[in-house]
Amino acid sequence: MALMITLDDVMDVLKAISYTKIEDDEDREWLRDILEQKCYMIMKAKKDSWFDIVRKDIEDVTSAEQIGKHIVEGDLKQWLERYRDNIIAELTLGTKNMN
Repeated sequence: MALMITLDDVMDVLKAISYTKIEDDEDREWLRDILEQKCYMIMKAKKDSWFDIVRKDIEDVTSAEQIGKHIVEGDLKQWLERYRDNIIAELTLGTKNMN
């Protein structure tokens, strides 16, 4: 499993806390929750190769049913960005494993 977060997401979090020092457990928990919401999990099934995972992601992201569902839910842009980031991370990990 790998986690990926963009620099823009980190900067948004830092701006939200106004670059202040975290002083107690409540502040740390809040920051952790914010960062967890910005992280995207990339799970690899033991039987599937990275190529199979990318193929399935591409099939899912181009599915008319899934696209329609996210249009209705109003989160199409975020959903597409998450898939884009996952596919890029999976391809990066896959090429590293090939070397």
